[in-house]
Amino acid sequence: MSRDNKNLVTRRSILATCGIWLLLVLSAAVHAQQDFGLSNDSESAPTETVAEPIKLDSSASVDQSIQTRIEGIFSQLDDLQSIQVQVSNSVVTLSGQLSSQGDIEEALALASKVEGVAQVDSALEVNRSVTERLDKSIDDITEGSRFFVSSAPLYAIAAFILIASWFFGRWLSQRKHLLNKLAPNAFIADLFGNLLWLMAVFGGLAWALSLLDATELLMTMLSAAGIVGLAVGFAVRDTVENYIASVLLSLRNPFKVKDYIAVDGHEGSVARLTSRATILITADGNQLRIPNAIVYKSIIVNYTRNPLRRFEFSVGIDSADDIAFAQHEATQALAQVVGVLNDPAPVVIVSELGDSNTTLLIRGWVDQRSYDLFKVRSEAIRSIKHRYDEAGIVMPEPIYRLVIQSAEGLNEAQSSESLANISESPMKERVGSTPRKTPDPGSAALDLSPETTINATIQSEIEDSDEKNLLSEKVPQE
Repeated sequence: MSRDNKNLVTRRSILATCGIWLLLVLSAAVHAQQDFGLSNDSESAPTETVAEPIKLDSSASVDQSIQTRIEGIFSQLDDLQSIQVQVSNSVVTLSGQLSSQGDIEEALALASKVEGVAQVDSALEVNRSVTERLDKSIDDITEGSRFFVSSAPLYAIAAFILIASWFFGRWLSQRKHLLNKLAPNAFIADLFGNLLWLMAVFGGLAWALSLLDATELLMTMLSAAGIVGLAVGFAVRDTVENYIASVLLSLRNPFKVKDYIAVDGHEGSVARLTSRATILITADGNQLRIPNAIVYKSIIVNYTRNPLRRFEFSVGIDSADDIAFAQHEATQALAQVVGVLNDPAPVVIVSELGDSNTTLLIRGWVDQRSYDLFKVRSEAIRSIKHRYDEAGIVMPEPIYRLVIQSAEGLNEAQSSESLANISESPMKERVGSTPRKTPDPGSAALDLSPETTINATIQSEIEDSDEKNLLSEKVPQE
């Protein structure tokens, strides 16, 4: 039996027994590659050929030569020996029964390659005899089993290489002390470990397939993996985007734990940065999860990075009061408030001049590391209110005048004018009563230290979570 016949039989036998033995999959790959190697010369030929003209010298001797040549080729192939060949005027007619449609196509292809053949007509049929097909399948299984037994040591070595590469890659991925030196944080270290693991497994797989002479299978697997990866990438695009954003945020942290930030219209104190989202604790104590892709693409306002933070509020005084005196009193009041910094110094400016009042804009600075911004701002408002009460500076309230006139005895125009006078308008009048004097308790007796409730919530959030925090003091800060 020729080598081509053996390869063809072996390929079919392996495909028939792959459900019984798992390792026959690799055996099928080996024989598939060998078969492909035999046909490389034919497949590498140009697909476009110039049709040769049919020769005029057609005789019985030529037809006999063609028939003899085709029958000689078929006699060397076990699956094609039963074909009857007839040639007339260079037209070849093939008849008989074969085991499969693939054998029929192979016979037609071989006959058409013989020189001098003008056309090949097929009268071939697939043999449906149960006995013959059963006998052939048993023979294929038997031959395939023998091939598997003879090749078992080679497959065992390939399996050992693949398993050893898996455990070696896993051992490399668990060398945390080495990975932590290469990576800026634990998240990147884990990423490096997984890449090393994958490279080790891929190297072992390539070695095993090379040992089995099935490297073509590896290229096929890589092509299929690329197509599948592209499809999966489109399907989980948001997840991949969040993961990449997590890597970029972990490389250069734009904020730290307990920083008070604003992202995409949301504000809160940073609790942790995970591989999917940034966790914030709002001022109400609620947990807020923002996807890292949004965090990376959004404008981030960090209120904690600069320890000095400015507060401001407006105060209205009567238009009859001395503006300069009111500014001086507000400045003196701010100077006595604990927590308001002298450098930068607080300022009091005129922001608006109305019909019945003047609006002053008051600004001051607080060191957030020692004092709470909102507490100091509240104390500043209280202190200025008390100072203005003592100085007799009036902060006017809106006063409305309601004019009602009788429409009796008036003409229609006068009646309309009197109705138009029914309006509300501010009235520039000073309240005649003396402001009530209240003792000033002073800001020293108040607790103006920063709030610790949110910090306790953040610490609890970090301790209760099983996810790694990607924020690290060792990573460069943006």
